Amino acid sequence: MASHFIIQSILTSGLLIAGFAVGAEENASNPLAAVNNTDIRYQYFDLEGGADRQDVFIDGAYMLRPDLKLKYELHYNSTNATGARFSGFEKTSLKLIYFPSQKPLNDTWTVKSALGLEWTLDFGDPDEGIGTGSDQIAPFGGFAFANTNTGLTLIPLVQHFASYNGPTDVSQTAMRLIALATCLLTLPTLSCAQSLTAPDQDESSWGHGAAFYLFTPLRTTGTSTVAGQAADLDLGDVLELLDFAAAGRYEAWNGDFGIIVDAN
Repeated sequence: MASHFIIQSILTSGLLIAGFAVGAEENASNPLAAVNNTDIRYQYFDLEGGADRQDVFIDGAYMLRPDLKLKYELHYNSTNATGARFSGFEKTSLKLIYFPSQKPLNDTWTVKSALGLEWTLDFGDPDEGIGTGSDQIAPFGGFAFANTNTGLTLIPLVQHFASYNGPTDVSQTAMRLIALATCLLTLPTLSCAQSLTAPDQDESSWGHGAAFYLFTPLRTTGTSTVAGQAADLDLGDVLELLDFAAAGRYEAWNGDFGIIVDAN
């Protein structure tokens, strides 16, 4: 089981993480990886107009069976986005992921399928700038295509989010595409593999990983109510502001020490 303590800070859109970890057989950045891990993270968001949002959260996963994974998160926020400083728990989420099959496509590529359900309990108050105040369920499905020679993993996922109570009523279907590449650096050589850390990795070896994320809303409808005022949402309104979201991540691990940089 990988156990991390991670400190994160975000300046405008940058993210810096430093922490401690125990090596895993697969890259924990892969949501379909069969790994156990627990991270404690801190994020600082620099918002417009001098406002900020700080997020302290637990992010982890546990393999219940070789084909069944449980992911969990718990977020605590502090923000002055509304003009006054409010603090409180934002949300907790549980995600159950089942892996029906994993098989080689050829000598180079393997594929793993996944089906899952995410349940989010939102403790926030939109009037305080924390959370949406609405609980959600979100079924999803996807595949992980891994290249055993280069360490490249491509993960297309489709997920539908639906709130079932609270002031924000949203129904959204979205697609995510994640590209991961991991390499092991032992000076003066560089080799790529599926794992960030290897069982025989020595103290002078650095494991490196890179990830690229794309998020595209396919369909969005719903109603948001803030301070007693309701507003209808549709995909056209959303896409006027957002065609897609993109983010990148770089990871470096040496033994139990790791550094991760995110930008979005």
